[in-house]
Amino acid sequence: MSDASPSHHHRRSSCRGCAGRAPVAVLDLGLQPPANALLAGEADFAGERRFPLELFFCPDCGLVQLLDVVDPELLFGHYLYLTGMSDTMRAHFDAYAGQICADHGLGADDLVVDIASNDGSLLAAFKARGTRVLGVEPAANVAAIANERGIDTVARFFDETVAAELRAERGPAAVATANNVLAHVDDPRAFLAGMRRLVEPEGIVVVEAPELRHLLDRLEYDTIYHEHLSYFSVAALARIFAGAGLGLERVIDQPVHGGTIRLIARPGREHAPEVLARIAAERAAGLLDLDRYRRFAADVAANREALCALLLEARLEGKVVAAYGAPAKGNTLLNYCGIGPELCAFTVDRNPLKAGRFLPGSHVPCLEVDQLLERMPDYVMILPWNLAEEIMDQQAEYRRRGGRFLVPIPQPRVLA
Repeated sequence: MSDASPSHHHRRSSCRGCAGRAPVAVLDLGLQPPANALLAGEADFAGERRFPLELFFCPDCGLVQLLDVVDPELLFGHYLYLTGMSDTMRAHFDAYAGQICADHGLGADDLVVDIASNDGSLLAAFKARGTRVLGVEPAANVAAIANERGIDTVARFFDETVAAELRAERGPAAVATANNVLAHVDDPRAFLAGMRRLVEPEGIVVVEAPELRHLLDRLEYDTIYHEHLSYFSVAALARIFAGAGLGLERVIDQPVHGGTIRLIARPGREHAPEVLARIAAERAAGLLDLDRYRRFAADVAANREALCALLLEARLEGKVVAAYGAPAKGNTLLNYCGIGPELCAFTVDRNPLKAGRFLPGSHVPCLEVDQLLERMPDYVMILPWNLAEEIMDQQAEYRRRGGRFLVPIPQPRVLA
């Protein structure tokens, strides 16, 4: 069913990056349930909410975005994604904290505040290096996990008011971080202004976000879901940061999540020449041209056709296909492609908050990881394809017994 009631959903009429004219529609992924809203049982199927999932491009500032905004409380109030579940992400956070501490000389007197801090995995890495830490996490269940781990965390949605309160209580932060959250907020400029408030005048703001260039070049359309309201080029980010009173001094490429950028900014500065050069390169690559997004939409439709053909062929041959993981991106993919239990019998996940539930929309059952060897499907489709190497290493016994892995992005293929 579709639920577009005002209490759960509204549609913007202007760009959230520059407040300019209505952006242009470029890709329609249909009516979809929130990608992390796993279902407890079959009784929940009939009441499932679905909302439009459509991508737009702003010709004025270049921001790629959703205009349909689902109530954040519905998306984030009780969250099932835990950053600490992935070995890859734990290693990333450890290196991240080490680099920031080394580059900026952080010590015992310095406070690091992480916005949307999840289970505290990044802050644990800072704490291990001797800094003071504070997490701000809107999902009460996840904030409780962080506090149990000894990571001081407040369960609140972050905004400028919260920033002012935390500043008054804790003093200025040396570093304010926000990882894979800026895309989640409907007013990124105000969000960044709140981060500036935490660190001014001398601290730094560090933001990690997926980079639009990779979404386009690697056909990562499955990373589009209701939680991700914005899809950032450096050009669009530079305009938003400037509007929040922050100057970008560095943009650093990171491999996680299929291609991420780490942005380091300071209050009251101009953007650095290297940042301006990167924006010029984006312009030359067509990231600010509508035609690039029309081509992307055609490639997405071709991917759906190819993936469905591959899975249908396996079914006609009597083969069983299952999946690994229950990430948000996998749910966008399954729902857009119309893949349910008839083509993907089940999935498995290490996260105890997900195992035993059903995936939203597709209603594919999510089981414990040990069921992979117990049931031995012929193929396993890796839904968190960004973690494919880690997953295949963990499931080497499945492969040894003759199981085969496949990935759906950027082109559906069976891995050798």
